[in-house]
Amino acid sequence: MYTAATPDSSGGFTASLAVSNLDTTGILAFEGTTYDASTAAGPIAYSVIDNSPPLPGSQKLTAAVKSGALSTTQAGDTVEMTAGDASGSVAHSTGALNAVTVKDYRAGSTGWSLTAKATDFDGPGSAVISADALSWTPSCTTAAGSPST
Repeated sequence: MYTAATPDSSGGFTASLAVSNLDTTGILAFEGTTYDASTAAGPIAYSVIDNSPPLPGSQKLTAAVKSGALSTTQAGDTVEMTAGDASGSVAHSTGALNAVTVKDYRAGSTGWSLTAKATDFDGPGSAVISADALSWTPSCTTAAGSPST
């Protein structure tokens, strides 16, 4: 569903939405008529007002859903590598990348992805180790009690 809102002179706006699907998990705000994840804001905190009568023998619960943030942290920016053995035609060195932690406390199932990229290693003079000579084995673990999966 698309609802237009006109901003006031300071760029702010207020809008009222009729949510007919009680399973709604988030409301997104974006400019224009086409959604673009890179410029959209949200999900936005909201309350669903359910006016339907409860079923016999049941109780109606009302709750406000507050959305949180998507954040990442990195445990350091330096990786200590083992000394390379250059006795053959190829030198090998190993190291452990620092952990990257993603916390997703947004309401709903918007999802996220994490990508990584390697660049060439520039050494003394004109020495270069190409980025495609690097390999890694990524893994993802969900912490106990985490809302992120």
